[in-house]
Amino acid sequence: MASFIGQVNVLDAVIEKEKIRINGTDAVIDYPGKTTSTNEAVLLVRPEDIEIVEESTNQSLNSKIKTIHYRGSHYEIDCDIGSAMFTLIVGKTDFNKSPREEGTRVFLNFKSFRVFGAEEGHAKLREKLRDLGYIE
Repeated sequence: MASFIGQVNVLDAVIEKEKIRINGTDAVIDYPGKTTSTNEAVLLVRPEDIEIVEESTNQSLNSKIKTIHYRGSHYEIDCDIGSAMFTLIVGKTDFNKSPREEGTRVFLNFKSFRVFGAEEGHAKLREKLRDLGYIE
């Protein structure tokens, strides 16, 4: 978890033929956006831009809930997809409509995300993003 005017998930990835594969996982999402000069990339996803969906689609990621933290007006839910870990935020009302438990398998969609090409590799890009204030 990192910070750019709030929290953000940082995921190393590879871009392959208009698809993004999150490193350490089998997770693939469509990426019809601009290609980068390299296939290595870093994905930034805000916790509020990740949603739990009831059914699997070609864009949903099969994940497992690791921990749930009640924060008053919302819940922070830590999930994993293979070796990738990230946090999502679910409003209290939405959570109570369909409560979840730790260890539960869920399907997730990224409503929005940013992609940065990692021409010099993931570590160098993460360092650059830290310098720019995108991540901690």
